[in-house]
Amino acid sequence: MRYLLLSALTCACAFAAISLPLEKGVAVATCFPGWKSINPPVINLDSPVVGLVDVRNPASTTTGTNWQPDMFHNETSTAPVNQWTARRMGLVFGIAIDKRGNIFVAASRIYGIQGITGDTAPGLWGSAGSGGVYRIDRATGNVTDFITTNNAASYTTAGGNSNKIPNTGSGLGNLAYDKNTEQLFVTNFEDGKIYRLSGLTQNTGTIAPAPYDPFNPDDGLPGFSDPGLKPGNGNQIGERIWGIGVFNGRVYFSVWAEDVGRFGRGLTNSIHSVAITAAGTLNGTTLRKEVDIPNMPGRPWSNPVSDIEFSSGGRMLVAERSQLDQSVPASVNDLVDIGQQAAHRSRVIEFRLSGPLNNVYTPFLNPLHIGETSWAANSNSAGGVDYGYLEYDNELDQLAGCEKMIWASGDYLRNTPNGLIYGLQGTISGVNTPSTADDYFIDLNGVLGTQDKVKIGDVDVFRDDCGSDAITDVPSSYLECVNEGTGKYNLNITVVNNNADPVSGAVVLLPNGSSTNVTFNPPLAPGATTTVSIPITIGAQTTGSLLTFVFQFHGKPLPPPLTYQFCDKPLTVSVRVPECGCITATLIRIGVTGSSLALYIKNHVVDPNATFVTINSLTPGITITPGSLNLSIPYGGTALIPVNIAPAPAVGAFVKIAITLHGKKLGNGYFESCCMEEAEYPIPRQVVNTTIGGVYGNVFLDLNTDLRLDPREPRLPGISVTYIPEKGERIVVRTNDSGEYFIPLAGEAVRAPYTLVADASNARQRCCTVRSFAAVPGGVPLGIVNFAVAPIEASVTAPEGLPASSDVLDLEAPDTIGGTGSSAIRYSVPTGLTTLRLLDSDGNDAGTIAHSHHEAGDYIAIIRSHDWQPGIYTLELSIAGDSQQRVVSVLPSAPPTPFSAAKQAGVTLFRLPTPGVR
Repeated sequence: MRYLLLSALTCACAFAAISLPLEKGVAVATCFPGWKSINPPVINLDSPVVGLVDVRNPASTTTGTNWQPDMFHNETSTAPVNQWTARRMGLVFGIAIDKRGNIFVAASRIYGIQGITGDTAPGLWGSAGSGGVYRIDRATGNVTDFITTNNAASYTTAGGNSNKIPNTGSGLGNLAYDKNTEQLFVTNFEDGKIYRLSGLTQNTGTIAPAPYDPFNPDDGLPGFSDPGLKPGNGNQIGERIWGIGVFNGRVYFSVWAEDVGRFGRGLTNSIHSVAITAAGTLNGTTLRKEVDIPNMPGRPWSNPVSDIEFSSGGRMLVAERSQLDQSVPASVNDLVDIGQQAAHRSRVIEFRLSGPLNNVYTPFLNPLHIGETSWAANSNSAGGVDYGYLEYDNELDQLAGCEKMIWASGDYLRNTPNGLIYGLQGTISGVNTPSTADDYFIDLNGVLGTQDKVKIGDVDVFRDDCGSDAITDVPSSYLECVNEGTGKYNLNITVVNNNADPVSGAVVLLPNGSSTNVTFNPPLAPGATTTVSIPITIGAQTTGSLLTFVFQFHGKPLPPPLTYQFCDKPLTVSVRVPECGCITATLIRIGVTGSSLALYIKNHVVDPNATFVTINSLTPGITITPGSLNLSIPYGGTALIPVNIAPAPAVGAFVKIAITLHGKKLGNGYFESCCMEEAEYPIPRQVVNTTIGGVYGNVFLDLNTDLRLDPREPRLPGISVTYIPEKGERIVVRTNDSGEYFIPLAGEAVRAPYTLVADASNARQRCCTVRSFAAVPGGVPLGIVNFAVAPIEASVTAPEGLPASSDVLDLEAPDTIGGTGSSAIRYSVPTGLTTLRLLDSDGNDAGTIAHSHHEAGDYIAIIRSHDWQPGIYTLELSIAGDSQQRVVSVLPSAPPTPFSAAKQAGVTLFRLPTPGVR
């Protein structure tokens, strides 16, 4: 008996070793501080109630034993105001960590000491009161009263109380952080409302007006929000909210409707959600129930959910905490609580998304085994849970296994030869069995056998979103015109399954609000890549505008009321609308002598086939033959027409050509249908071997972002283009001086699935299955794929001490050429001898970019990457004694970011990643 008495005095969390600032992967835990004496019961005011636990590297220890990682509770601070003790903060349970690593904890009375010590016992509440929230600075560990208490039953702005949470001794539920709106959400046991707190970088926070009440208005009486617990208010229950979390623009919160001591009233513990508006408020019209918490096995009740956490992809972890009545988690053998045993009746449950695009969860998916087998088979949760990391490399300072660990607080976690473990249990996601031999354990007070029943609190891990169960790679996405003016397109998207499980299909939300389904047969394996083409009808769209789609993987379908085994995190994809013409044509060179040119034409409209073609030059002084010919081109099919252009234009020059397709000839000399397209085509240099076939295209700077090659848009030399087939060898070519490339392929190879990779960035821009390229005369297929490089604004500054630019001539800031490390300089001049130079920061000549006689007009010059390193430069444009200078800062390279791709009716256009320099 003496042993039990001494052990009860030491049930505070005991931390030592690691220090601040808070690092990613480290856990924050709360707990009861322990007793200074039992009779009379006196809280140990100088023991910690908050601590850090270094759980970053569980792989470094042995499962099934008591791991003793480094811990910390700001013991280095000698100032009482900054100590993480009961004397400073009182009892706390709920935890939230913002993106900077600042810690917030909320006042709580759930450790079951009221009724013995009374509400005014020293150490029950800290200086912020029973409705208080404390802020712990990430770097210094300093503690401030972030939000304080108004000793009242209802929120009011009168009397200077607008920045205080009303609370008469009920305490708070839990906290959640939203990185998008930079605010905390906190549940209040007093009135059943959710409060929004801002000013997270400050020592003192701010309460947003009008706290959100999800259910019936609070009755305004002091005490817990459930009317059934207040004299004269009947048996109603279910107004109290506790656990809270944020995912995908919604706040999720639990409703405490029953527990061990009160059940059978027709109410069930549940989780609801409400949408966060752009302004950060909660939109009550979007309130919905997400899931009912299933009963304990063999029992007609469950215990309330006290903590809700989410993975990057939307898996939802909930932790129950055993409760006997309104606030007492009663337990036999606890020296100060009264009531029946209730500590071993709570679970940790993982729910997974089971419905498309709207965050629908399975009613009951994956109960985790927490602690030793006991009264309810491994149901020893103490109410806290979060995802963590599996490994940490100290030398590289690198975390691995993001969200592969689950950390939960619990009682009676492991019975070891040296005593029982009460504290934290780490479970590898997907490796959870009733046996505790394969789990990791941490006794929070460092002393085995103290049996700190119902005195363990919450746990949160400081972590990043990792996307381990979400789509993290979309090599390409683009729209393809199906027919001119019909509003019909194909959405072509390449996706990678980064789930741990095969995916059976996907749901795609279209811009018009409708959705469509995609089925993978066989299911797409983990890590596999696929390209899907989704027919959509959304009405004719403006060329060059962006459309937004939402793509979401899902598991196998399930019987109603479920929809799917799981759903992945929805991914937003933006694509640019191509110009949809009735004809697509590309001018190619098919021989090495003379003009040796041909038009490669695709019929998009004339059905069932075109019977007659006319070709006319619209460039003055240029003729093109043949002017007309009988030629059958099936709807959706292609034809290769050799042409002669005279006089032969120079390579790179543009000629304007009108092409008309005619349908079936009628008896009156007219045709059943026809269509005509006008376009300007560059004279190519690259020879395309049509006896072999392959893929031909250009890489060019799309200055006007219309996704097509226009006159005076520079084509980029020296860009590598890699052909990657599903089977076989890769082929790598580089664009020639005219920015063209040709990849020769065997006759049927171009019809097979392949990936094109542009530039040395090795970022996949598009994985395309050439489905619609029909055989041309001679049976040789040809693919046309152009890469359109988006112009990007250069970073231009005017550092102090450098001369400002003049306005003598029109010299624009550089446009960075994505993926090339080069930049395009645009300038306008009157006629005359023009010199464009690049000067270094000392004013020395770093190179002459352009020097020649210019006719009046607009021009483009390219600065190559080897002349364009990070630093300060001056561009100098001179003509006829006038000059203009522009100071430019070239910044270090940013990580490659792929742009959307689009396809122009048979000619696929792409945007390359951001540049090597900018």
